[in-house]
Amino acid sequence: MKNKGFTIIELMVVIIIMGVMAGLSVPAITGSLPNYRLNNDIRNVTNSLILARSFSITNGTPYLCTFTQNASFYTIVKDLNANHVVDAGEPTNTVQLSRNISISSATVTIIFSPRGNADVSGNVSLINSKNITRTVFVPLSGTVILP
Repeated sequence: MKNKGFTIIELMVVIIIMGVMAGLSVPAITGSLPNYRLNNDIRNVTNSLILARSFSITNGTPYLCTFTQNASFYTIVKDLNANHVVDAGEPTNTVQLSRNISISSATVTIIFSPRGNADVSGNVSLINSKNITRTVFVPLSGTVILP
């Protein structure tokens, strides 16, 4: 009579092999998280700048995008009185960056005018825990460039 199935030894060998493979893959996955977070945040910054420019054109109101060096967040403000200063009562959106991501470029406020151009050009650089940097450029034309 033939027995069909696996022995307990065979099942234990398969479980041990699966455990070893899982153990070897964890460092590779955790090692790539800082780069994933950096790429995700730089895309979010790019999209935020594009949206601020678009809202500025649509609403006919300047938008101020402020990035402070070494901060883990940035702010976007609808400049209701067009004085290029953040005043009390103006709608402000604060965007938090991912863990261990910060702004490495000098402090800059990019101001989009209702015509869509930037009153001040600038670049925004983010850095992760592995000291890898990604940068977004905004020239005076207002076009947001992510190389």
